[in-house]
Amino acid sequence: MKLLLTIVTCLIATLPATAAEKKTISWSTQFGPVLQRSEVKVAGHVMSVQTRQDVTSSSDPDWDGAVFVVSGVADVVDGNGPISGCGTRTHKNGDQSFVCYQGTTRRSGDTVAAEGAVELRGGTGKFANLKGKGTFTGTGKSATVTAEIEY
Repeated sequence: MKLLLTIVTCLIATLPATAAEKKTISWSTQFGPVLQRSEVKVAGHVMSVQTRQDVTSSSDPDWDGAVFVVSGVADVVDGNGPISGCGTRTHKNGDQSFVCYQGTTRRSGDTVAAEGAVELRGGTGKFANLKGKGTFTGTGKSATVTAEIEY
């Protein structure tokens, strides 16, 4: 019996670890209601902090329908400037994933556009070991992300 236990232990120790799932994913985030917003105007700068609750759409069932609560900051002069923030996405199964972004925003008349980089940084449950990087483009109402991720 002791020999059998030793053999099983050795076999388990030599099994390859479960490989993380790697994939390219795209999702669109429809901007939802603003939960909090503060704005300060100083010397031509409009500095703002905002928290929203958005909804994610994706062809990937792990990401489709997730609720994304995101907080971001902007320092805009004449409609242009840097933006950055972080948020928590709660997926349909209750697991969460964490993402941060940084980029720039540009306003031309009534049109607002943004672009930049995203970094996925862990989470809970299925997404505990999530990591990845990608890019985003956005308008005044939504953003689209494409990222190489692993979890």
